[in-house]
Amino acid sequence: MLARKVSGSNYFEIFILICIFLNTTTFAINHQGISKQFSEILSYIVILFTVIFNIEAVIKIIGFGKHYFYDRFN
Repeated sequence: MLARKVSGSNYFEIFILICIFLNTTTFAINHQGISKQFSEILSYIVILFTVIFNIEAVIKIIGFGKHYFYDRFN
């Protein structure tokens, strides 16, 4: 099954870990006093990461089924 192959791939895991790092960095950049335009850009980036993480969850749920919920890493 393709979803299981993708979700178990090292490249997929590395991509997700990079996204986690970038998402954390995005949250760290956001601070009081930044311009409204920059704040809006950061908001769109956060939405993008939310979509990526939801797609990751769907792929893993399809690939691993109920075992997805037993893995603490997920």
